[in-house]
Amino acid sequence: MRGGRLRHVVEVLKPTTTQDESGGVVRGFTVVTKLRCRVMERGAREFERYEQAIAEVDTIIATRELKGRHAVIEADWQLRWRGVVYDIAGTFEPEGSADRETMIAARRRK
Repeated sequence: MRGGRLRHVVEVLKPTTTQDESGGVVRGFTVVTKLRCRVMERGAREFERYEQAIAEVDTIIATRELKGRHAVIEADWQLRWRGVVYDIAGTFEPEGSADRETMIAARRRK
């Protein structure tokens, strides 16, 4: 994957729990890492190639192959791009692609 195509920065958010002043459990999210990505929203020509594999998503985010301590992205994590939060539907690697990339299928949080 050419570096110039990764022009967006997406934050990966991991769920966390903390306690408030009264001792109650509060669920929130913490930024785990930031990824350089290519973002394809529904309607983009490139999106149509992957749409059949995962029909319920509205955004596909392509990034370099995930390595190291951030090699796993869980389904209950979220992504934030341009202030919009996305729920992760799954990850996949495109078949027959010479690029070492990981695709993250996501849907806009409502």
